[in-house]
Amino acid sequence: PAVTLTEMKRRAYQALDDGSKIVLIFDTVSKMVGVFPSDEFPYRLEKDQVLTLPDLLPGFAVPVREFFE
Repeated sequence: PAVTLTEMKRRAYQALDDGSKIVLIFDTVSKMVGVFPSDEFPYRLEKDQVLTLPDLLPGFAVPVREFFE
C-alpha cells in the first residue's frame, strides 16, 4: 500500500533525529519536493524552482521539474 504524506513526514523527522543532515520527499502527485534540513524549518520547492544542496553537494543544482520528467 501507498505511504501517506503524514507517514513520510514522520519518517523524515525520524531520520533527522537519527542524524541525517537533510531529508528530501519527492511528491509525484503535486510534482514538488519537500526539503527537511536538520538546521532549519522544512520547506517545499515547486516544479519551477531549483533544488540546491550547497552544504552537502556544492555546485549541485537541478530544476525540480527534471525529477518528474
